[in-house]
Amino acid sequence: MTIQAIQTLDPWEDYPKIDLYMDQVLNIVNKQLSLYFKDPKEGAITASMVNNYVKQGLLSRPEKKKYRPEQVTRLVMIGILKQVLTMTQIMKLFELLLEEKEGSESELYMAFRDSLDRSFERMWLQGEYPLLPQPQGTSDILDLALISFLTRFEATALLDDLGDFEPLKSSLPEEVKESPIEELSLPLE
Repeated sequence: MTIQAIQTLDPWEDYPKIDLYMDQVLNIVNKQLSLYFKDPKEGAITASMVNNYVKQGLLSRPEKKKYRPEQVTRLVMIGILKQVLTMTQIMKLFELLLEEKEGSESELYMAFRDSLDRSFERMWLQGEYPLLPQPQGTSDILDLALISFLTRFEATALLDDLGDFEPLKSSLPEEVKESPIEELSLPLE
């Protein structure tokens, strides 16, 4: 799978407007998540995960073993966010976003989807980050992995400190701040 093959999540309106049983929910959620994983099993959500998310308070309890559309979309968001944030951090982020969206789950999902699309466009289509669409060698792969690590680090620090965090770049030495990404590559030969 290449970055160009990634598609966008379904819009809120395309999700079923009826309550669904667990197997139906997992089918929809995992179909959405499979857009972002080479191996669909890699990012899959299981029934036991859903039950744990309910126990942890990340997901509201099903009614008569049926899940509402907002629970389905929340599972899609959890499936993506759990790749970079802890469950506690995801819960905190959802609380903050819901407060911003005045409690609307549909607006939360639409904001999430828009942010994902915007991030994709910024990183890959506009070339805001100096990355290759397809890494050419091991040093490019390492660069991507380390950028992912540093981006995750900054996102979690911002979430933990809620605005009191000075961005990571400001704490770097001047020569690193000024260097283009290709100069920071580590040769792995």
